[in-house]
Amino acid sequence: AQRFGEAFETLAAFRGVSIAAINGYAMGGGLECALACDLRVVESHAQLALPEASVGLLPCAGGTQWLSWTIGESWAKRMVLLGERVDAATALRIGLADELAEKGQGLAT
Repeated sequence: AQRFGEAFETLAAFRGVSIAAINGYAMGGGLECALACDLRVVESHAQLALPEASVGLLPCAGGTQWLSWTIGESWAKRMVLLGERVDAATALRIGLADELAEKGQGLAT
């Protein structure tokens, strides 16, 4: 867990622009990695969650902090404490995603 946290901190501190392209599922560490990026582009069928609570754990690589900074405390609590999964449209609406792309289209220019 410590090494994942260190890797994601390094990504967050990267001086360039980091963009997470989410095609499918971003669960647990995958979402934590995406949260460390500057921008998140999700394809329309994507699902995002921090499901650790469903097995008695909590995210341990910075996800709880980045999530609350990104989407606010209320939604972050729903996702962290209840393991709530959000679809791509919801992710865009709550600020978890910066852009929604149709399958195979990628980032709009």
